[in-house]
Amino acid sequence: MDQFFREVVKALEANREFVIGQIVEAQGSTPGKVGFKMLIFKDGATYGTLGGGSFEKRVTEESLKLFESEEKTKIVEAALEASEMMCGGLVKVFLEKYEAGRKLYIFGGGHVGKALADLASIVKIPTVIIDDRKEFANKERFPHSEIAIGGGEECAKTIDFKNGFVVIVTRSHEQDYEILSEILKRDEQPFYMGMMGSQSKVNTIFNELKQSIDQEKLREVHAPIGIDINSETAEEIAVSIIAEIIKEKNSS
Repeated sequence: MDQFFREVVKALEANREFVIGQIVEAQGSTPGKVGFKMLIFKDGATYGTLGGGSFEKRVTEESLKLFESEEKTKIVEAALEASEMMCGGLVKVFLEKYEAGRKLYIFGGGHVGKALADLASIVKIPTVIIDDRKEFANKERFPHSEIAIGGGEECAKTIDFKNGFVVIVTRSHEQDYEILSEILKRDEQPFYMGMMGSQSKVNTIFNELKQSIDQEKLREVHAPIGIDINSETAEEIAVSIIAEIIKEKNSS
């Protein structure tokens, strides 16, 4: 495996979004040849080259636009002036966007949160653990997860959950209410959001939220969370939640 593809693997393992640009056509005298490749990251960083010059800069700019677009691919082409890098010719680059995997944000680092993170790592869903207790939110307990130590309500206000999965499995009714309320107040909602609890608990929280939250948003919340498999243990609950997330993801 050459170094370029090692960098691609590293980006995939780090769950980074990137665009691969590859020259697919080159006519006349051009600094880059067919097969030249470049990685473009969302922050503007690049790896590799398409031959340099203003055309490479334009490819980078078009790649950054692609990150904000619904499109996955794009063709960029230009006639290079003879005065540019003493070359003249036509070059065409194929851009392909690779999006980061959707993250699973787990509010609560207790037994269910731990089982959920362990299972998510097996099915290759990156996780973020959110808990204000350092003894529950640490790399020793969650070696495969990102850690966000802080109050659930504050994290619910500030973390970008766009296109992600949110699971609320905290230690108290009050925390669940505050977290769910703050997320539902936001304009952009997660792709999936669920809250653990009995039907009685869910009804109580939803009745409180109906006073201030749009009904359409409430209907999108999976609560009680998970596919009904009569789960009892933390591990069984985790299976039911992951199964529901996978079902929703693959149905979209």
